[in-house]
Amino acid sequence: MQKSFRPLLWGTVGGLLILAALSGCSPDTSAPDLNQDARDERIRQTQAGPPATPIALVPEATVLAMATPNTTDAICLDCHSNEELLRELAVEDEEPESLSSGPG
Repeated sequence: MQKSFRPLLWGTVGGLLILAALSGCSPDTSAPDLNQDARDERIRQTQAGPPATPIALVPEATVLAMATPNTTDAICLDCHSNEELLRELAVEDEEPESLSSGPG
């Protein structure tokens, strides 16, 4: 009689352990209440959009002056029209080494 009682006991203990483990996986229902007033205010602000901010406009002449390049670029002309400076800064092409011919 004792031999038939042990499997039943171990089966019951195992089942209770499984139930205890699964009951620990239940969701937490102790969440605090939502602050409905703050939520409604945030929704109203989102729908209304940000407050209008005045924008300082830049005169059109200033925009055009910044957008168009200077056609008389004195720095480039000074450098490219000075023959002495061009000769001093010039890099001569090196002649490529010729491959030797013959065995080896």
